[in-house]
Amino acid sequence: MSTPEIEQIDSQVKGAFIPARHGRETGVIVLSGSSSRVDTHRAALFAKAGANALALRWFGAVGQSPGNGLISYRPLFEQSLTANPEAVQRAQIPIEKTAADIVLVAGGDDALWPSDMFAQQLSRRRKEYGMPVSLVVDRQAGHRILLPGENTPRSTLHAHGGSDEADARLGEAAWRKIMTLL
Repeated sequence: MSTPEIEQIDSQVKGAFIPARHGRETGVIVLSGSSSRVDTHRAALFAKAGANALALRWFGAVGQSPGNGLISYRPLFEQSLTANPEAVQRAQIPIEKTAADIVLVAGGDDALWPSDMFAQQLSRRRKEYGMPVSLVVDRQAGHRILLPGENTPRSTLHAHGGSDEADARLGEAAWRKIMTLL
């Protein structure tokens, strides 16, 4: 397999852009979650599959939030959702405002935050507006989603829930759904 062309982005936004190998217009944004890394390996998987891939670091870089103030454990996160319902309402992602194809992926045993609950809420809102959405949930998977060919090690700092097998199973199911869009 040839090495993909990677354009590093080092400005207010930190990341990398990897163009599709087949010159398509489809694009994917890869956010690395709690790792605060630029996940060029995952972006390269999408580029190989035919999508332009933009891997972004959304915290942890110079000039960005360090990320160490994030609530990292699901029970605390769930408790915080009840503390200020108005703030929660304001923070909702306006998923109904995009015409993009959406695939939501979540593990039901996510120990960092209630990703399954949020994915289901987003899916419901999208459907209420008559817009297509794909929801992929594995009740036994955790926070870490392993796409085919990935072997991201478990964090030694955070409990992610799930198991290697369940996280890989969720990744396989998500990848099949994603490939129907690419």
